[in-house]
Amino acid sequence: MQNAELIIRIQSKHQTCEVIPLTALTGDFPSAFIREHIYFLDVKTKELELRPLSRLWTSSPENWKIAFDQEDFRVLKCLNKQLIDIRSNTATSISSLLSPIEKPQHIHIFLDTQTHELEIQLPRFNLDFFQRDAQSRVESKQFRGMAIAMNQSFGAFTGLLNKLVLETEGSLSRSIIVPHGAVTFRRKENHVEVTIDTGSRNHARHHTYQIDTQLGRLIDTGTLESKLFKSYLHAVTSHCLVDMLTGRTGTEEALYVLNSSAARSFAELTAEDIEQLTQIMQLAPQRHFYPSHLKVMQEVEWTTLSPLSQHSGFYEGVSSILDHFNSLKMFQKTPVVLPDMNKHSNNFLLARAATRDGSFQVSGFGARDHNISDDSTYGSRERTSELAREQHTSCTARLVDQWSTHLTCSPNLWDTFQSWRSLSGPIPKRTVLLGFDTKWLDKPLPELMSEYWCTLHYELSNCDSEKDKYGLMIFLSTLSYSRHSVQNVVQTLLAFATKPSTQKVIPPQYSKFKLAEGCEPSRNTIFTRVKAHWKPFYDCPERNLSAVRGETYENTDLRRKNAYQAARDEQIVKMVDALMNQWPTPTAVTPPGLLFDTYITVRKPISSGSVARRFTQMSPFH
Repeated sequence: MQNAELIIRIQSKHQTCEVIPLTALTGDFPSAFIREHIYFLDVKTKELELRPLSRLWTSSPENWKIAFDQEDFRVLKCLNKQLIDIRSNTATSISSLLSPIEKPQHIHIFLDTQTHELEIQLPRFNLDFFQRDAQSRVESKQFRGMAIAMNQSFGAFTGLLNKLVLETEGSLSRSIIVPHGAVTFRRKENHVEVTIDTGSRNHARHHTYQIDTQLGRLIDTGTLESKLFKSYLHAVTSHCLVDMLTGRTGTEEALYVLNSSAARSFAELTAEDIEQLTQIMQLAPQRHFYPSHLKVMQEVEWTTLSPLSQHSGFYEGVSSILDHFNSLKMFQKTPVVLPDMNKHSNNFLLARAATRDGSFQVSGFGARDHNISDDSTYGSRERTSELAREQHTSCTARLVDQWSTHLTCSPNLWDTFQSWRSLSGPIPKRTVLLGFDTKWLDKPLPELMSEYWCTLHYELSNCDSEKDKYGLMIFLSTLSYSRHSVQNVVQTLLAFATKPSTQKVIPPQYSKFKLAEGCEPSRNTIFTRVKAHWKPFYDCPERNLSAVRGETYENTDLRRKNAYQAARDEQIVKMVDALMNQWPTPTAVTPPGLLFDTYITVRKPISSGSVARRFTQMSPFH
């Protein structure tokens, strides 16, 4: 143990070595050198040897070594090769040149001590480069005769950060290397910035595309994965202007590749192909009905890309490829899970959007989706059939603006009230918002006014021309524009605000008025109410009438009851007459007369029933 750290020492007959912990080496060597070797330090010679995991216990002259007791103790050597320090200026320059496709910790740079050439390895991609001298370009070993181009632009994939352009001498032929990984994009100023993350895996894939300037295209390797990845990159790097290489926008080129016959030339799909198709499909905006059961509105989900890049054709193209795959499903060796196309979007909404977007697209890329059969005839607004309603609204707004008292009010307001059948009184502590509300447009006038008339009467009578003019203007204009509106009623409401004579009228302070029964007490109603409270025969004086000589008991009882009924009915009629004669007194009182109380429980029909209520509530309308 040394400073709480375990030291592992290995000893043989001729050598004693200590194992250097990997934590002490991080940042000093490329990741593969640390991951694939064990570092042994010879205690006696101070020589550090990197032994491969496959030959862990065997020292060999072919292993990488550092001799700390020599002048060049910082150099890691193996035969005629030296590893360039990853912190040196040379490594920094080379890493910067290759940074679009690989991270510095995964780049190996060697110096051949015999030829003095730099050898550059990208082990994760299985790519190799070399540089003959400091003045020459970095050339590729896999792509003979091609070197890293000084100009990394080629007229497509604009905004893609992870790409490496190779070219021959004189730029007669050019190719592009693109790593395969997770694609992310974000808006940056007036365009989009696209990055590809290859992660930290030991092995990574890449795609190579040959740049064909004569036909204006990128030639892929022929695999479906290469075509789909190219289509996706064209789509996410699209702009409203066409690409210089293809003569099309990125979206159009992506759709061209996706709908080509070559994209359907396959016998089976891999899980990676399905994932790539799903990513392409998700470029189309997701459209669903909202709420799903009503189908009157739709909810659209967009990504951060330009709307021009989010073409509904991506959904259609992927759907076509998957339909073709289903026809070849019997040849599929490995089962795969296909994406649920219906979960992405509603087909009807996609077709509708494609029709509407077709007028902004070119032939072959959406314009065909729009034709005259989908057109509808729209009536011009100046030919509207609602001219009368507009005139009423304009007239009402002008009257409110002038705070006019010259109004055409309802000539017989009581008949109007009766047509509403009932009327709610002003509700305490309740205010009506003087402004726009859809209920003033939609609900029938009797339903609205029977509920709000007295409250509106109270509110409008307290309006101030300085503070409430425009709120009142919007409210009455909305009411005037309603299909159910009656202009005389609207102007009557305005009179409550502008005419002092109407402001003095105080609305009755009761919760409900049954206007259908009239403004006067009904004789039949009062008769029925009084009749309901007569006293029974045994509580009246007729039950004590004396029997006549020679009269049977049955005849005596019949005579007594007939006398009771005659006297009772006479008093009921007199009491009804007495109550009716009190109208329009606001409050009904008990009529004078001792005989009333003999045959009728007088206080009940007056105090607890409809008699007093009708007198009290209806007297203001008399």
